[in-house]
Amino acid sequence: MKEITVVAPLKKPEDIELFSQKTHCRDYYVYYKKFLNNNFEYVNEFVDAARKNDCRIYINFKHDITEENLPEIKSLTGAVTL
Repeated sequence: MKEITVVAPLKKPEDIELFSQKTHCRDYYVYYKKFLNNNFEYVNEFVDAARKNDCRIYINFKHDITEENLPEIKSLTGAVTL
């Protein structure tokens, strides 16, 4: 049987450290709308916090993405320091 992974939602990067210390959860997500309007540095704060705490962070691209959102969402991939 495969292992079940629970991915928990976050609102801010500081939550990663808090939750990873108090739970066994190591997989978190944040909604993509936090990063629109060229707020790319904020993406890196989540990535850095996840690395520091040996966790993974995902961006949840809900089903409400429109054609107008695509150029800005595509630019996220070049803005994140992996």
